[in-house]
Amino acid sequence: MRRVNMKIAIFSPTIDITNGWGNFTFEFCQHLRGILDFTVYLPQKEKEQNIKFDFPVKFTLPPFIKDFKKRDSPLPYISPLEIHKTDLIHSIASFPYAILAYYTAKQRGIPYIAGIHGGYGIRPLLRRSERKYLKEAYLNADFLYAVSSFLANLVNKKTGKEVKVLHPGVNFRRFQENLDLSELKEKFGHGPIILTIGRIQARKGQDIGLRAFKIVKEYFPSSKFLLVGEDQWDGYLQKLINKLKLKDVYIIGEKTGRELVKYYQLCDIFVHVPRLVKQKIEGFGIIYLEAGACGKPIVGSLSGGVSDAVENNVTGLLVPEENANATAKAIIKLLKDKNLAKYLGENGKKNARRLQWENHVDIMKKNYERILENKVKTY
Repeated sequence: MRRVNMKIAIFSPTIDITNGWGNFTFEFCQHLRGILDFTVYLPQKEKEQNIKFDFPVKFTLPPFIKDFKKRDSPLPYISPLEIHKTDLIHSIASFPYAILAYYTAKQRGIPYIAGIHGGYGIRPLLRRSERKYLKEAYLNADFLYAVSSFLANLVNKKTGKEVKVLHPGVNFRRFQENLDLSELKEKFGHGPIILTIGRIQARKGQDIGLRAFKIVKEYFPSSKFLLVGEDQWDGYLQKLINKLKLKDVYIIGEKTGRELVKYYQLCDIFVHVPRLVKQKIEGFGIIYLEAGACGKPIVGSLSGGVSDAVENNVTGLLVPEENANATAKAIIKLLKDKNLAKYLGENGKKNARRLQWENHVDIMKKNYERILENKVKTY
């Protein structure tokens, strides 16, 4: 991809790869590197992670907050940020940094774009204290995109603003590495392995997966259920495991890098069945693409933007939200029908290859160019 002469300021709340925004920011910037000049602006707190970057980073954003509860809390986000010479501002997250991006861009007479990844792009539109700020930012964006049609339609209904759909990417090559799985196979023994990945919390629906697994065990007694992710649910799942008297369930904890890839490659079926909890939405689900990149059949739920990430009966099976029986039925179907499982896995791999980060970056670069062609003044 050819190098383009433009300077972009990228605002993001985090670059922690275990977080959805952070993973998006890190991968996007890694693949943007060498194509154009950009600087990533992060909150000061992100500096504590001591991550080494291959691109310019400044820790000057005000803290990430979920809402404007205090009277003076909007001030840091409506006061223009001091930034280097820049042609365009790209706020990866919507609230609150799209607001800051808008006011900064307005002061400097440059364009700005914003992304909508989940509930933080929707919930502020439902609250009086934030609505006017975020709606104004959305309406004045030169390009507003969402990672799923579900989110795009919601914002369009609330604001009247046209919202484009731009799916996130996946680091396809990362999941093609031939890793040694012998140690994991020895640890978990024989039998089908069902995997779920994600921070353990109510919205992610791991409890639904556990209830489904209890049914699956009746048909496939040797099956194992592996849960990979940081526990943010105060041990609730372990209590549920004890209550259901489940065996062969392993709460693995958080994994990154090659260790995480190993679990994807190890499993027979990938299950992630999120639910809507207090307006907290599964905006898309990059983990579905990661499982697809490993050629694994998927069981997902009809929640939020999941249907943009998983095509029903093509790359996976989608079940009603919060339905353990339907989830179990889908898992059992895939374990019984090896041809179907292989078909879905192969299609998932094709879809992941199509949605590689290189393609996402190319689309975004073209949007940068299109916007700047229509803008004469730069700072």
